[in-house]
Amino acid sequence: MQHLYTEHALRKVCEPAPLWQITEPEKTLGLVPGSVPEADTPTVYEKPVTCAGTVRFVFGGSDGSIRAWLDGALLGESEEGHPFDAYRQDLPYQTHLLKMELEAGAKTVAPVTLEQLGSALISEMKTEVTKQGKTFLVRLTVKVRSLADAEQTVQAEAKVGDAAMHWKKRVLAPGEEISLTGTLPLPGSKAWTIDHPEQVTAETVLWCDGEPIDDLRTRLCLRTVEMVENNLVVNGTEQPLQAVTMMQGLVLDDACCLLRKAKQQGCNAVQGIGHDLRCRDLCDQMGLVALD
Repeated sequence: MQHLYTEHALRKVCEPAPLWQITEPEKTLGLVPGSVPEADTPTVYEKPVTCAGTVRFVFGGSDGSIRAWLDGALLGESEEGHPFDAYRQDLPYQTHLLKMELEAGAKTVAPVTLEQLGSALISEMKTEVTKQGKTFLVRLTVKVRSLADAEQTVQAEAKVGDAAMHWKKRVLAPGEEISLTGTLPLPGSKAWTIDHPEQVTAETVLWCDGEPIDDLRTRLCLRTVEMVENNLVVNGTEQPLQAVTMMQGLVLDDACCLLRKAKQQGCNAVQGIGHDLRCRDLCDQMGLVALD
């Protein structure tokens, strides 16, 4: 499971072929376009979500009826598929099971979002991987925003692989947003390579009054990539560029099949992905370099 890139992070990392895509600033539990199968029976989707406290689920609607449950308890329903919201309060900090059932024959569904309504949240987490000698360094930039109407004291901690750090406690004014930065060295960590696409997880947890109120996770590739003439150089090792070009906007299942075939045929890079984070994630997991 998402992530890898210096400009983006996910609260939940994408599966290789996810039915639920999660983005910032909310946790978007959106179905990948075209992934609703034709069936004579209701289609059921399940997704584990980590959240705590007061949470709002926003169901964007469908062309058929929708019913939703959290940990087996009914969240809400819409017989005609109209959008609806559902709230849960005092949820314990753990992974809960969200379940959604679509009416048989439904072909489209709008995104489902989860909004964490705690006293503060991690509004952004960026990562940047560099290398010093043989040691990879991960620089984290974390933004924390207050959602409370009074001052509160918060503390953030970050972990990348086996390395960890804590930021000092900070007092947030109502509605204030602060930025935290730090760098973690990762001596001895395995580098991402085309033949062995190892990844590490970076996680930031936000605490208030001794309780965790938000966390944000992403996966990273420890690597350096550059182009030298027509050759691809990964972690200082040069090899001939063998790239495939892919159309943008493909359904994820089709993109996954295309990338697998490219890998089987000896490709080491992909062009044409653009900003499609789902496909970039697949490339990283398969040992392919996204060139653009």
